Amino acid sequence: MNGIIIVMGILLISMMIHLLLRRNWLGLLVFFFVLFLIFGTGHRT
Repeated sequence: MNGIIIVMGILLISMMIHLLLRRNWLGLLVFFFVLFLIFGTGHRT
């Protein structure tokens, strides 16, 4: 399970770097918004 989390983290970081290098600001904004929706709005238990 930890390997899957590490691979997904590497993929997310590489996608962020790719968007930064291409200066795709709208894509970067959408990327961070989706990350906020996925990780920021979870069930608090």
